[in-house]
Amino acid sequence: MLHWGEEYFKDHKIDSPRLTMELLLCDILNFKRIDLYLNYDRPLTNMELDKLHNYIILAVKSVPLQYILGKTQFMGLDLIIDKRALIPRPETEQLARIAIEFLENSKSEPIKLLDIGTGSGCLAIAIAKYFKDTSRQYFVNAIDNSPESLKLAQENAEKYNLDNIEFNLVDILIEDISLAKYDCIVSNPPYIPLNNYQSLDKQVREYEPKSALTDFSDGLTFYKRFSEIANTMQSNAMMVLEIEGENTEDIINLFKDFNFNIEIKKDFAGLDRIMILKK
Repeated sequence: MLHWGEEYFKDHKIDSPRLTMELLLCDILNFKRIDLYLNYDRPLTNMELDKLHNYIILAVKSVPLQYILGKTQFMGLDLIIDKRALIPRPETEQLARIAIEFLENSKSEPIKLLDIGTGSGCLAIAIAKYFKDTSRQYFVNAIDNSPESLKLAQENAEKYNLDNIEFNLVDILIEDISLAKYDCIVSNPPYIPLNNYQSLDKQVREYEPKSALTDFSDGLTFYKRFSEIANTMQSNAMMVLEIEGENTEDIINLFKDFNFNIEIKKDFAGLDRIMILKK
């Protein structure tokens, strides 16, 4: 079955065909990948075959594997994921690590984090879970303009019994917001310019929420808003933003009238991906 699935996915131009088949079978059989090879000759039951058939139909339609399985990994955590939110990317883990390193050195008690546009809750939950595990007092406010995304984020937080985390419906583009009480602000906002949207992979374009990918404008809308509210940050606070590398200079220019220390970090592909602003 594994070999057949690999060849079938190859014929249908599915990326990583063998890995895709392995992960589908692991989910159906509740196996680890090594178990597939330790039980290579195990036949599938009719119920398992039906489930695999349904999975394969979705995969051939280019539905992202994470949406098919209803789960994804972020910073070592298993998160629920579906069309209510963007699928967390490995690059965003870099943002989480930067925030954690900064907050570890904070003298605040509790440390306070604001996650703007929380989506699946991946950033807020990963950071909160880290400090819960280290017995550090923390408070996280995770906001989003989508009730559906907030519900998903709450479901993920409940998996890890995170008490000191709030999920609030806030649209920062139209609502007043102060950053004064937070030690760290993180955000992975919609930053794809609308003109670039059609060039995204089919998997992304057809299945992930459009409003989590593009601002329906030039890709700068949220950064303009961040520049308007950044002056409310407390001294010694930090803002960490995921950015589109093509817009780096334009984003930096939005903050040029403020006395911020700005640092740009690159992703694994060598592209500008993270902007750090310290007051």
